[in-house]
Amino acid sequence: YIGVWPRDPFTRSSKITQAVSSCFTRPFKFEYSSGRVGSIYAPEGCPDLCVNLVRGILNSLQITIKKSQNVYELQEAGIGGVCHARYVIQEDRKNSRIFVTKTVDSTNCQEKVEKSVGMAYIYPCPVDMMKRKAYQRASGFLLQAKAVRQRARLITEITSQQVRQISPFSEPTGVAVTEARQQLTLLEVRSERSSAPDVPMQSYGGLRYHFPAVLPQMPLQLIRTKNPEQRIVETLQHIVLNNQQDFHDDVPYRFLEQVQLCRITSAEFLESIWRQVSDKLRYRRWFLSAVSVSGTTEALKFLKTRIRNDDLSYIQTLLTVSLTLHLMKADEHTLPLAADLMTSSRIQKNPMLQQVACLGYSSVVHRYRSQTSACPKEALQPIHDLADEAISRGREDKMKLALKCIGNMGEPA
Repeated sequence: YIGVWPRDPFTRSSKITQAVSSCFTRPFKFEYSSGRVGSIYAPEGCPDLCVNLVRGILNSLQITIKKSQNVYELQEAGIGGVCHARYVIQEDRKNSRIFVTKTVDSTNCQEKVEKSVGMAYIYPCPVDMMKRKAYQRASGFLLQAKAVRQRARLITEITSQQVRQISPFSEPTGVAVTEARQQLTLLEVRSERSSAPDVPMQSYGGLRYHFPAVLPQMPLQLIRTKNPEQRIVETLQHIVLNNQQDFHDDVPYRFLEQVQLCRITSAEFLESIWRQVSDKLRYRRWFLSAVSVSGTTEALKFLKTRIRNDDLSYIQTLLTVSLTLHLMKADEHTLPLAADLMTSSRIQKNPMLQQVACLGYSSVVHRYRSQTSACPKEALQPIHDLADEAISRGREDKMKLALKCIGNMGEPA
């Protein structure tokens, strides 16, 4: 389904259906014992989407049965982490069936599986967090099983529903709600054992959701990504031609589209577009802004080349470095590129550019350290070198800058 409910009519998305359907042409295996899902096996190179879909299905099979209690609560491992679960078990002795109702409070989890994008500088207020939660989610499962032999049960049907509510700014008109449903029904039981597929299988871990490494599209809008180079040029033309005097109403939408297209474009494609717009002031301004905000490794490579080749004016370099370092994705691939950018001769020649670049780079390191337990020494070395040089030359201004950068990185000064 695509569209905004309830305004838009129900529209099937055949491409999404096709992508999901292709996952189930692959063989999967999993370990299951006493209501617990163990390791999940899939062919080598299986996409994260497919494995996560299987995790979503198998998550319904994760149950904890206590023989001595009919109502109980516990912390249970699942796709979203170790979360608070409440069980109610009812037995229908006449029909030899039991009904297991499980509700999971996904906001009350240990080792929660979640990823926040663009939140490294945001710290929630403890008072507000106690009053209300901006993001609430809960899941409900109804499992039916019948007796097949003494002390053994066969799961015949599982119905599950998950509801998520988000209200980040305490909206007076209500909250945004997403709802997902799933139903599994046992159709038949076969006694013969099927032959194992002749495909090399590997373990992809257990039920815990795995985030793909590729930076996903922003949820604000999804765009078609076919032929991105041509789309970037067309979007640039629309923005420039419709915003000669005042901003057009669709500028935010078009600019976000431009950012998304830059995120999936290689450095070579960006170079090709640059050759087309470098001598057109309005075009290059919008193009540089979109590339700077996109925050990808390829975008950083492109911008580093522009600065080293002295293709940008002082003001353009200042804005580009500031935007890029504060909005780029911080990972093991971008850290060395950001360090190269900070230590480039063009940046080091100008005190203001050096200050902006050093503070921006230390913020990149801070974001990287906020999402990993260990930070490589190589990432910290450029700032330590700055401090050593300032001390050896007796430069008080550089000492102050180095201390600010060390504070930005989260290190004890």
